[in-house]
Amino acid sequence: MPKTVRPAYRPLARALLGRDPWFSHFDGVTLDHFVDEGDLRQLASGEVLCRRGEAIGSLCVVIDGVLDVSHGAESGKRHVWSYLGPGQVMNLIPILDDQLSIHDVCAHGDTTLLLIPKLGRAS
Repeated sequence: MPKTVRPAYRPLARALLGRDPWFSHFDGVTLDHFVDEGDLRQLASGEVLCRRGEAIGSLCVVIDGVLDVSHGAESGKRHVWSYLGPGQVMNLIPILDDQLSIHDVCAHGDTTLLLIPKLGRAS
């Protein structure tokens, strides 16, 4: 069950999103909308955000803590691809291309995220 997230994380999320190269060109009103529509979620150490092959429903911005991005090999070994820290964005390409997750992602220590939901497609 997600822990309660401190209200101070929302302004921090806004500041971090505004520094990201993909989002820095949006005006303040648009960035505020992304943050307002987003869900602040805290994961405990080791808690899974998504697994390889799962549908991606949200863009993820790390607010505090670290995400461990890995891939499990057929041998059973886990290969860590990267660690994502505060201000880093994940799932942008799967959201844009309507693809599945290609990694396993879990919290590497207690981690706070902003999850911005995927918008519906126009008909």
